[in-house]
Amino acid sequence: MGIWKNAFKLPGHGEITEEEKKILSGLAEKINKRSMGMVTSLAFESTRPLHNLGAQGLIFLMPMLNAVFNKTEIEKFIKLLENPNAVSFFIARLNPESANPVNPVREQLSSGQRSTPPAGAGFSNGVNNPARERDHVKKRS
Repeated sequence: MGIWKNAFKLPGHGEITEEEKKILSGLAEKINKRSMGMVTSLAFESTRPLHNLGAQGLIFLMPMLNAVFNKTEIEKFIKLLENPNAVSFFIARLNPESANPVNPVREQLSSGQRSTPPAGAGFSNGVNNPARERDHVKKRS
């Protein structure tokens, strides 16, 4: 039974090294300078199950990519795509403001402040009141 114990076991993913963090942070900084952080994080989050498949595709395309990129750079990128911890780190660097999400309504409630609607908003003066609009329609007929 010793062979079946490890037959379907997937290799664990290690922690991200400082060199990998530096690469990912630099890439995220370049993307954020172009104001594409949210779009990139959406793309990475929505395709998270396909990252291993993308890494395998890069391995398949490696002979053609060697003409443009260094082989070690491609292998580093493949390793980063296959590591979910690296992808999570990259997404966190793309959205630094989402690490501490601010909910203004929750902050107002916790501080005891009450928000009042601006003057003229809602049904207080009859504007946008469906019942009142219905009455005006009946009077015209």
